[in-house]
Amino acid sequence: MRQTALFSVLSLLLVPAAASADPDRLNNPAPPPVAPGAPPPDRYAAPPPVGGYVAPPPVGGYMAPPPVQGRTQPVMMSPAPMPLRPPMVVAPPPPPARQGLFVGVQGGAAIPLAGGYSSVLGTGFMGLGHIGWATPSGIGVRAELGVRSNSFTPDDLIGASLTSVFYGAGLRYTAPRGVFRPFGEVLVDAFSTLATSTDTSGTTTSSSAGATGVTLGAAVGAEIEVSSTFSLELAVRYDHVVVAGGTEGLTGGLLGVLGGGSFYF
Repeated sequence: MRQTALFSVLSLLLVPAAASADPDRLNNPAPPPVAPGAPPPDRYAAPPPVGGYVAPPPVGGYMAPPPVQGRTQPVMMSPAPMPLRPPMVVAPPPPPARQGLFVGVQGGAAIPLAGGYSSVLGTGFMGLGHIGWATPSGIGVRAELGVRSNSFTPDDLIGASLTSVFYGAGLRYTAPRGVFRPFGEVLVDAFSTLATSTDTSGTTTSSSAGATGVTLGAAVGAEIEVSSTFSLELAVRYDHVVVAGGTEGLTGGLLGVLGGGSFYF
């Protein structure tokens, strides 16, 4: 009997506890929902600043370290480093010096200067052609063939002209290649002279003066490069007669003001 009574008491105590642990099985109602809280305010009001606070002064006496000699110091202003110094621009190499074969022509005025040979001559024309070889150092050799024709006023002839054919060789030095290339040259020429006269009746007669001679010349001028193979030429030339056969040793000089061009192969 005592066991039956104890069992009954335990059953009464355990049934309510099980019912509270399993409300679905015992059809207990669900707990009431929790009411939502108040919404947050629309604007946030920052707390007032703390009074009496003084910001510390900036650190003084700081000096940036000097840049390393011989090295570009980058400044990190962006993800890519920016050098303080501008980059060095390497100049393009100069064009190769002209060398090899060249040919050219020149023409202009032949002006007589003081001297016995030119005392009876007036201003005339001079034209020539030349061929030569240029070296990379700027020194070239050339051969020339040309003609000079000046008015001639001796006492026994009327309307005469004195024509000389000359041929010779020379050395030329030309400055390094560029748009404007100064040059200088020395020349040695032999010449033969032909005197042509016209009488008062209009009949033209020609006679050989039988004069031959040698001249020493010098010229200065410049080449103006037009293309890789062609250059214009301007020159002033002086030819001095040192030997004049058939004219009893007369000497004198002729000044030439010339223009033309040279073609380089």
